[in-house]
Amino acid sequence: MKLTSPISYGFTIGEEKWKFELMPKGGWENKKSVILLGGILSAIVLLLTGLTCVILMYRENKIKMDALTNIYNRYGFDTLAERMIAKNPRNHYIAALLDVDNFKLINDVYGHTYGDRTLKNLADSMKKFFPSDVLLGRNGGDEFCVLIPNCTYE
Repeated sequence: MKLTSPISYGFTIGEEKWKFELMPKGGWENKKSVILLGGILSAIVLLLTGLTCVILMYRENKIKMDALTNIYNRYGFDTLAERMIAKNPRNHYIAALLDVDNFKLINDVYGHTYGDRTLKNLADSMKKFFPSDVLLGRNGGDEFCVLIPNCTYE
């Protein structure tokens, strides 16, 4: 029995649908062709698997960081704060929410580019001011959050 049907593999990347078909010229009876095509197909599957892992890790990291200020976004801050507290439940922590008063006025008068620079400068100043073990985050807009470990109100 001679096999004449190609091997077909369909997959989706993003919103694009792809179809990959393999068929040696002389059919599937030539063992060298079958082994070569099997190796090529295996390499393609490994490459696509690796690429998918990289894309998923990139998306997860993108979700955790605020692109403008390069500090954690609300999701990233909440996730890491929970981990910090769960890891050291007996530690004392101070949590603070900072809001820039009348920030809308900065955007309205000077424009959003200047407002973005203001938020970036504020985040950079916070990174310099607080020790490295302090968790910084941006809730969105002009709201920032801070979690200070090993610290009490007193």
